[in-house]
Amino acid sequence: MKNKLLELGILVMVLVFGMTVVGCQEEEEETKKPAIFFDWDITVREIPSSLNRQGFTISIIRDGIEKTSATGTVTDGKATANLKIKDMAPNSEISQDVFGRDVWIAYIGIKIGTNNPRLVKEYEFSKLPDGTDTYALVNGSGGWDYSEFGPEN
Repeated sequence: MKNKLLELGILVMVLVFGMTVVGCQEEEEETKKPAIFFDWDITVREIPSSLNRQGFTISIIRDGIEKTSATGTVTDGKATANLKIKDMAPNSEISQDVFGRDVWIAYIGIKIGTNNPRLVKEYEFSKLPDGTDTYALVNGSGGWDYSEFGPEN
């Protein structure tokens, strides 16, 4: 009888330990942040001083569709915004650069004030490999001079 109680006690401890380990793994997965597709800090520099203190909108445009935008005020000849896109781009939008790396090509648009047209610049955003343990698959920052932007087609 003593032997059976010992075996039962060991079985109970193994079950409790097993349930604790499995429970912890599930909890870790639930607390992990979901990946988003795009997280980029954009700065447009050397904006003419006549445009200081005017409102701006910086956008990411793909296939004529504005995917995301942010607003602010031009200060000291600079406009800075953090842009995020939660929805994953379809595989058809991902291409490869000359080195075989995955890239997502889109336009960066900037519109300053109400009377100025939106200006754009095409850019190849490097896509991190699928399964990368990061918050965004396209993640980084970049800065461009205002003179690098041109009229929208």
